[in-house]
Amino acid sequence: MSSQPFYHLRPNKYIDRHLFVQVLQQLKLELDIVNYSYVGFGSFLFEDFKLIHNQLDICTMYSLENDSTIYERALFNKPYECVNILNTSSQNFINSSSFDDPLIVWLDFTSPRNLSMQLSDFCGFLSLMGRHDILRITLNANPKTLGEKNDDDSDEDIKDKRFKKLSDRIGRFLPTDVKSDDITLTNYPLLLLRCLEKAAQDTLKQTEIKKKYFCPIFSTIYNDGPHQMVTLTGIILDDNEDETNVKSCLNKSDFVSFRWNEPILIKVPSLTTKEMLHINQLFPDSGTTKQQIVDNFFHFFDNDDEKVQSYLQFYKQYPNFHHVSL
Repeated sequence: MSSQPFYHLRPNKYIDRHLFVQVLQQLKLELDIVNYSYVGFGSFLFEDFKLIHNQLDICTMYSLENDSTIYERALFNKPYECVNILNTSSQNFINSSSFDDPLIVWLDFTSPRNLSMQLSDFCGFLSLMGRHDILRITLNANPKTLGEKNDDDSDEDIKDKRFKKLSDRIGRFLPTDVKSDDITLTNYPLLLLRCLEKAAQDTLKQTEIKKKYFCPIFSTIYNDGPHQMVTLTGIILDDNEDETNVKSCLNKSDFVSFRWNEPILIKVPSLTTKEMLHINQLFPDSGTTKQQIVDNFFHFFDNDDEKVQSYLQFYKQYPNFHHVSL
């Protein structure tokens, strides 16, 4: 929480955050979102808090900050009176809290070293939450955090080392059929989603409400700075009718899959305002837009087809930053 970089200036994280709020806005057709309480890690920037309050009118908000220095900075930067800033960890918050209002929780983790505790907190909130509560979690999905490759390491050696480190780190959360080949840049985010699926199923099997289950809504993979991240958003439901109603609210969102293993890749390029305006003149997609981008602007995207495809999908959410005199 305390070491979060300035994510409000990073386009992939920005888009991921706005997709989350878009889902909440669409769920307003079925759920009384305005009367939910929001719990997150606002740090001292509060980007998600400001967006959720401004777009959804949620007025009961809790920001958790374990670092005492950052806590003082957060108090100074608090954007609204309705944000309650607590000098506590998410684990302590789980152990000491109960809620009558429905909950939206975003566990926006960045550190890879505390993965076991982060998965435990995910389970703790699942145990605390009830029907129609919404839980979102972000995890570091960079396999290099499990060990750097030495000069004398083969590809198999480093995968085996990372697999052992992950096994030691998260223990019971690791599915039994995981292999060392799952610890690669491409596969590691998918493995973490499987760990979350196992954690959710194991946790809710132990609850008194046997029908309660965690339904995934959408997941994303994105890079911001040196680290790859994976994010999962889901909702607690208790019957098939519940699921049908929720899905009907979100059926027009092309990034929503309701599956554990189908994350969307957010990999937009860094563009200047002038570049963005010229490229956006080609939209909406006419069927030839991608080819025109490839022909005329591909070098702006580092000749990376994934960046082109990502921008085609998320150009409406691409951030625009402007200088403001206060």
